[in-house]
This record gives sequence, structure tokens and C-alpha cells, in this order.
Amino acid sequence: MHAPRVLFGTLRIFFACTFFDIDFSILYEFAKDKNAVLALRYSQDIARYGLVNTNSNFKIESFTEKGNLPANFIDGYINGGIYYFKKQTLAPLYQKFVRNNVSMENDIFPLLINAGNLYGLPCGGGFIDI
Repeated sequence: MHAPRVLFGTLRIFFACTFFDIDFSILYEFAKDKNAVLALRYSQDIARYGLVNTNSNFKIESFTEKGNLPANFIDGYINGGIYYFKKQTLAPLYQKFVRNNVSMENDIFPLLINAGNLYGLPCGGGFIDI
């Protein structure tokens, strides 16, 4: 994580094994007063992806991994692989993860959820899991 030395303002991360055609102006408008936002995609087959659990204000409360889904869960929102972060959100994590391999899903997202700083924005648009 060398990001704090080179980032100014915001960071946009695109997951390399998905294509998600979203309207970025809507994402940026939603993220104006938030520290971290994930683009969410509705799926009728969450067994393949897992589930993003949000409250009514779209604050992410948890992730349910694909192998741990209850049998009656069929559809819902999945992680679309597009992330928007304000620099000040990630900067405090720098010392914790410097010179370590870091997983957004396993290391960063749980910390942001616990701090109440992670939101999900449901987005339409073409989605391809590569």
C-alpha cells in the first residue's frame, strides 16, 4: 500500500476480472458525502458471487460469501468490482498494511464496515464476470 504518497483526493479501483458499465456521474454524486462506496450489481444468481448486505441507507453491513449463503437466498446485490475511496479513508490503514499483501475484501472492507464507512450503490448497466 503505497497509495498515500501518490493519491490526491479520491481513489478509484476497478477489479480486473469484471466489466461493469455504470454511469460514473451517478456514483460520484452518491459518494460526495461518503468515505467509501462500492458499485453493486443486482444478480438473480447470488450463489455464484455471494451477497452484499446493506441497510435502507445503503450502508454495507456485511458480506455473505458464496459458500455461506442460506438456502432460501437466491437473488440480491453483489460486489460489482468498482470501488470509490476518499484518500483520508485509506490513509490511516497505511501503517497497518505497509509491506504486506492486502486483500480489499478480507482486510480493508471489514475495517470500513466496522467503522460505518462503507456504502453500496446499486447500479444498472452491462455486467460481465470475466
